[in-house]
Amino acid sequence: MKLILTVLVAAFTVVACVNMGTPATIVTSASPEAAFTCALRAVNELGFTVTTSERAGGLLRAEKRDGGFIEAFVGTAYYTELTVTVSPSPSGQTSLQVRPARSQQAGNLARSSTGMSVRGQDQALADSVARRCSTT
Repeated sequence: MKLILTVLVAAFTVVACVNMGTPATIVTSASPEAAFTCALRAVNELGFTVTTSERAGGLLRAEKRDGGFIEAFVGTAYYTELTVTVSPSPSGQTSLQVRPARSQQAGNLARSSTGMSVRGQDQALADSVARRCSTT
């Protein structure tokens, strides 16, 4: 029983450690609600699946599975993850931040980001969401 508990704690610890990239941050004159709607639309248009959508709290999480050659032969799934936070700024405008992350999942094991680096294309996707919402 003690071993099972130790394994579970270790698994949750690994899942909680996320290797994140540089946040893409913009300030817009749009309301927080309009900026959130824009970010939601942008991640959907880029092919992401929304995993968390808390409009009132200004939190949006989405993921995109990077299938293909490596996954087919190695059996490991790779994911690009975006975390969007929307909040009113002190100036009366709205701040929107999009942070990319990378993770992998081997077979039925817990997803892990250990040793995963955010790729240039992951960062570009975060930048794209921010750019799309800078003119909202």
